[in-house]
Amino acid sequence: MTTILASSTTPAHGQRTVAVPPVHPRIHPDITRWRRDAAQRLGASPAVARHFGDTGLIDLGGQPLSLHPLQGEPTGPWVAVTRAARPEQVHEDRWRDALLLATGQSLAVTHAAFGLADNGDAVAILRTAAGHDHPDLLAVELAGLLNLRQALLDGLKTPVEMPAPLSTSGHGDDAPGSSDVAETGETPYLEAPEPVLSRVHGALLHLSLSPEAALAGSRSGAFMVDGISIGLACDAEGDTLVVTAELGTGALDAPERRRLALEANTALMAVAGVAIARDRGVARLMARCPTHLPGALNGDEPPKEIPEIPGERFAIHFAAWLREFARLALAVSDARIPAASH
Repeated sequence: MTTILASSTTPAHGQRTVAVPPVHPRIHPDITRWRRDAAQRLGASPAVARHFGDTGLIDLGGQPLSLHPLQGEPTGPWVAVTRAARPEQVHEDRWRDALLLATGQSLAVTHAAFGLADNGDAVAILRTAAGHDHPDLLAVELAGLLNLRQALLDGLKTPVEMPAPLSTSGHGDDAPGSSDVAETGETPYLEAPEPVLSRVHGALLHLSLSPEAALAGSRSGAFMVDGISIGLACDAEGDTLVVTAELGTGALDAPERRRLALEANTALMAVAGVAIARDRGVARLMARCPTHLPGALNGDEPPKEIPEIPGERFAIHFAAWLREFARLALAVSDARIPAASH
């Protein structure tokens, strides 16, 4: 059953609501139309679809959902949010571990992550890339987010098993990480189109790595930025880099730290497009970055002073992005995680 979702952000009488991100003050008229059309493609009735168009809030068969643009244009990035209550038979510790593991698996394939609400609900957040210029694309993204929510719940119905180790070869949709390199003793490599490798190499040079270190880092997808271990993997199409930063040994070993990390994820994903993940005891900050210009992740326009040289605009912009990513990783690591949740 599809129903209208109340817009209150404070649960009343046990009602679960979806956290709504800040809405850009100037709303393009197409935003209302696109949300309405996307809801209809998901099976909503005309009345519910109209409400979704106006408010960005809907309930699809018991699955609360919100959708809001980060900017005033419908073709810019959007943020979609849904929630799921912790099953009664699932202990809080297992619930949090599952959310952190699911975050890493989700970010390896799409721009979505999991956080934790104050009441213990899972909060699944999806940031669409700029350029979604049709409601059909928004409907597909929303359906994918709801599928992630359901996959999380379905996965908790099965016995607990140790997940297969993430590959660190730097290719496919696996999340990279230098800690795995130490375990296997193998040198990773970044499998990506040659133009992408060249752009990464240029970015590392702009980060003041030596020519030898920049070449090695671009080929392996593993390097250091301001003391932070960074790993890269490229998707099969060559359009996106999955970027990870190690948060340090034991960063999330304590259950309380895992709770704080998940609470921080809600804001980190909505505001910065990054999230904290944990797999087999290794904590990482993760993000997805387009291989054209990383500023497009947040809808930013590249600085006008960046030269129009093939690959050079990306290299300069990506270098600045990597430095900010490393600084953010340092800020949310270890004892600084509580500060990141505000």
